[in-house]
Amino acid sequence: MTLQEQFKEDIAIFLETADFAEQHTVEGREIDIVTDDDMLKELKAGVENALSEADLLFYARKSDLPSKRGYGRMLNFDGKDWFVIDWTENFGISAVAIKRNET
Repeated sequence: MTLQEQFKEDIAIFLETADFAEQHTVEGREIDIVTDDDMLKELKAGVENALSEADLLFYARKSDLPSKRGYGRMLNFDGKDWFVIDWTENFGISAVAIKRNET
C-alpha cells in the first residue's frame, strides 16, 4: 500500500460519522465534519494571532468543501454566515477556523 492510499484510508476512518464526525451543512451541502474544541482552546490559549478570534475549528474532506477561502471571507455553516479566520489543507483534509458573524 502506498502512503497516499494509507492517507485515504485514515481520512475515511477519521471522518466516519459512527465514531467521530457529524453531519453539518456548508454552503448548502451536507457533509461529514469533525469539530475540535480541545485544539481550538489550545490554539487560543496565550496566542496573539488571528486564531484567537475563532469560535469553531473543524476538519472536513477538502473535496467536500468549496474552494479555499482567505481570512475575513464568509462561509455559510449550518445556515449561518461565519467569517473565515484560517483555512489550511493537507493530505486531502481541510482544517477551517471560523468566527461567528454577530452583525
